[in-house]
Amino acid sequence: MERILLGKQMKAVDRYSIENIGIPSMVLMERAALGVVEAVEDVYKTGDKILVVCGNGNNGADGLAVYRILMTKGYRAECVILGDVHGGTEDFQSQRKIIKKCGYKYSRQESEEESPDVDIKSFDIIVDALFGIGLSRNVEGMYAEMINQINSEKLDDDEVKVISVDAPSGVDTDNGKIMGIAVRADITVTFGKSKVGLVMYPGAAYAGEVRVWDIGIPWSVYGTVLFDSRISPYVGEEIFQFEKSDMAEYISPRIPYSHKGTYGKVLVIAGSAEYSGAAYLCESAAYKSGCGLVKVVTSMENKAMLTVMMPEGLYEFYSAEGMDPDILKEDMEWADAIIIGPGLGQSENALNMLKTVIEEKEKPIVIDADGINLLSSNRELLLQLDDNMVLTPHLREMSRLMETSVSEIKKDMLSAVSAFKRRYKGTLVLKDARTVVAGPKKELFINTTGNSGMATGGSGDVLAGIIGGIIAQDPNFDIALKSMTGVYLHGMAGDMAAEELGEYAMTASNIVDGLAMVLKECKRR
Repeated sequence: MERILLGKQMKAVDRYSIENIGIPSMVLMERAALGVVEAVEDVYKTGDKILVVCGNGNNGADGLAVYRILMTKGYRAECVILGDVHGGTEDFQSQRKIIKKCGYKYSRQESEEESPDVDIKSFDIIVDALFGIGLSRNVEGMYAEMINQINSEKLDDDEVKVISVDAPSGVDTDNGKIMGIAVRADITVTFGKSKVGLVMYPGAAYAGEVRVWDIGIPWSVYGTVLFDSRISPYVGEEIFQFEKSDMAEYISPRIPYSHKGTYGKVLVIAGSAEYSGAAYLCESAAYKSGCGLVKVVTSMENKAMLTVMMPEGLYEFYSAEGMDPDILKEDMEWADAIIIGPGLGQSENALNMLKTVIEEKEKPIVIDADGINLLSSNRELLLQLDDNMVLTPHLREMSRLMETSVSEIKKDMLSAVSAFKRRYKGTLVLKDARTVVAGPKKELFINTTGNSGMATGGSGDVLAGIIGGIIAQDPNFDIALKSMTGVYLHGMAGDMAAEELGEYAMTASNIVDGLAMVLKECKRR
């Protein structure tokens, strides 16, 4: 797993390294500049002209160091500084003095009335060092105009490469918000650890390829700073993103001497007379995730379809009178993990089944779709959630749970997740282009797999099936980690499908099909 920091956390890490450890800030800057120079050299073609655009803060100081190193290496580079060159931070002034003593010149623009003595259109590589991770207000004036010129140049000529220093100027690195306008980078070289605002949208769409560059801060510093609850406003002081290499640890291994019961039994309570496909998608995803047996509790109207399309399944069909609670309890006793909600509807029968399931306090339970809608309209049930339960809402369902607007949640998904977790137990899987997972422990996970082709009907039913299937194979393992594993695999399977079919024509069934190759790649060796 890769740790991700808030911008304010990284600033605190920098400050602690300088003030308490004694690492000079200029040393950190030199190491940071080397990472940016390496990125420039990766995209450089013979004859390219390079422009370094600097503010007068510490990000600008990093930019000046980059400019100096490029000049020292013999590149055709120029530098323009926006803002008062005699003001700014102490480190900026130090770097500016070094530039002058080296005999390297720069252009400057100190007010909106002035124009910089450079023509952006004449450059092939632009290094953005206007603002770093400390931006706290909207970008305006000459800074906004400069960013607009950079973006326009890139739009006019896709051969132009833009490299941002630590963060694209204009992106709030705490949450990914765009502060009025932001640079659209091809590469962002960020220092120490990746930042939340570079992972979460819309910031992620501006960051391009994110490269994390080690600037020599000891691991002990991160540990000291990150557990200071005054810095993180979220329920989890630790924020992580999974990597493909993690899958071997969290996917249960196959055992040569085993049988179908070895790999867990999943009970899927899904589908209704109106919605039959949800039950099928959830069931097939649970099977394809590697579990041994799946039993579906659903409406009698689904019998013909399910028994033909999924003959491997076990079935419990109920009539118009509804499901017998005693039989449902027997099925729950049989299962290692329970999924309830996909296509279930919000009838009295559906509510009664949800109440019966929530009474189960020992086994892992995944509540999805209509199960979540029923919780929203019967809020007393939310207080009965336990730490063995997983909720998988999309943004609209989350807005009903939180009794707030979708737009408010989208402003800061991590805050929304944390607010929910402070009130209710269990693991929350908040689904969006970047899905956020939070469990009973003080950890948040951000998923980076997946693509726009997965924005299709049934994709959520597939995810519920994968999570339930992954959990059933090892129901005593950390449920939040298993849930995140399911989210990551779901995204990987979607990426596999998109690679084969493209993002336009994908369906939820294609995501299920992609699981086979994904699990083959990720299996424990």
